[in-house]
Formats: sequence, structure tokens, C-alpha cells
Amino acid sequence: MCSLFAYLGELAQVTGQLSLVQDFYRATLRILCMIQHDYPEFLSGNHLHLSSSVPSNMVQLLNIINCANPSTFQELPDPFTPGLKINRLEQVRQKPHVSRDLDAILLKGGVKTALDQCLNGKDLSVEDVSDILHGLEASLTSRHRSALLPNAVILSIGASATIPSSAFTAAAPQAKGLESLINEASPEVRYQLISAMANQIRYPNAHTHYFSTAFLHLFAAGSEDVQQTLARVLVERLMVARPHPWGLIVTILELIKNTNYNIFEQRWMKAAPEVERMLLNIAQTQGGYNSPGR
Repeated sequence: MCSLFAYLGELAQVTGQLSLVQDFYRATLRILCMIQHDYPEFLSGNHLHLSSSVPSNMVQLLNIINCANPSTFQELPDPFTPGLKINRLEQVRQKPHVSRDLDAILLKGGVKTALDQCLNGKDLSVEDVSDILHGLEASLTSRHRSALLPNAVILSIGASATIPSSAFTAAAPQAKGLESLINEASPEVRYQLISAMANQIRYPNAHTHYFSTAFLHLFAAGSEDVQQTLARVLVERLMVARPHPWGLIVTILELIKNTNYNIFEQRWMKAAPEVERMLLNIAQTQGGYNSPGR
């Protein structure tokens, strides 16, 4: 499957082959939908490698992978239920499958030692953050460009942070490390890290709870650049055809309906009226939001 996604991405870069690319994409989409319906554990259990292999401009494929949940989840809570809070769900105490070769990916990327230092509870080192960002930059500029390392870094942070509880605590070393990486990263690396966070916000589980709350915290505390990137990733996942991951819907609804975040009052939101209208329509359709002056 990873080879299939990689080939699709290479094919899409070939000029003059639009019809061929469209046919190949539709075939890939159908195969992926079939797997999600009949073998969801395959997608949910291998989402680290699969999500990392999907071309960045083919978000619908990414959503299908991240919509898969173990068959033990017979029915997910309705994300549009008024007053729904992730932290009240019993499922958020359950931890999802973590790839067995996670440490090997971090070692190969040259960031494991620095990342371990950031997560072990000691004072956060500027050098460790710099080493991680350097490794991430190298992985995105190499000839064999891959999103695997950013996804592995984020998954490692989530696995460490949710050992005692899935609750997000801004003062915890994992949260401080995550915030430092997001704030200090270049625009491209920041986008990759936030996209990797979105890949962890799936069905109700400990990682979904942690990173959904982290998303909202970073939006509230972040700079304008960070806010724009967070909003961009969420909107990209929302604007494509269904399905949309359960956790992302819950996160988007909280962000646009909770006036504490003031998303509709941000200057950069005014620069994209079509996006503003789409989000306002979602908020007002679900109730609980009355935009000022409208």
C-alpha cells in the first residue's frame, strides 16, 4: 500500500497524464474504501506508515485511513451531539496501537536521543529542540523525502504523554517539547508536525483526546503563524469529500463554536471569506454559536 501511494504521487507529477492520474486515483480510492470497510484493523494498526506515504495533496485518502477504527468500536458517539466532551468518554482511557518500529524510525532520523531528553522530565534544552528540528528538516529535503519522521516524532510524544493519563497538561515535559517544536520550526516543518498531530486525532482513544486538546491549546496560546497553520490543516481535512475522522470533527466544532478561541475575529480569517462562510455555516447549523454583528 505504501508503494501504491508513492507511485500515485509520482504519477501525479507527470505532465500531460491527467486522465491516467484520475483513473489511477479512483482505483486507489476504491481499494482503500474496501479495506476500510472489511479490514479496518489493517488501516488503524498501520496508520503511521500509511499516513506517511499518502501524497500531501490527496487528503481524502488520508481521511479514509484515519477514519478506520478497530471493529471493537461498533458505533462511535455522534460528534454533533450537543455538549459532547471527549474527556467524558470511557474510550479515551484506551491507548491505540503504536508501531513496533517507532524507535528504529527515530534512530534512523537521528532524533531519538534528543527527543528522549525532551520527554524525560528534565529542563527543556534549546539544543535538543534544535537537533530534532534539524533532523526533521533533513528528512523533508532529502532525495527520498518522507513524512514518516514527523509522524513518528508526534506519535512518540503522544505515546509518552498518555502513559499516566490522556489529559493534556501544558506544564508537562511532553507538552512543553511539542509547543517548542511547533513554535521554533520552519513553516514547512511546522505544517508537517501539525499534520502529524491531525493524523492522531481519529476514533475515541487516548491519543485522540490528547492531541485534540493540544490542538486547541496551541491555537489559544500560539502566534498568528501557528494559528493559521493549525486552521489550514483542519480546513484541508474538512473540505474534501467524506468521510472525515471522528476526532477531527469534534475538534473543529469546538474550535469554531467556542468563542474563547475567537477564530472568526482573527485577521487572517477575514482574508479568506469563503473559508469563513463554510465554518460559520457549520457552527450555526449545529447551534450554540451566534457570530457578533451577523
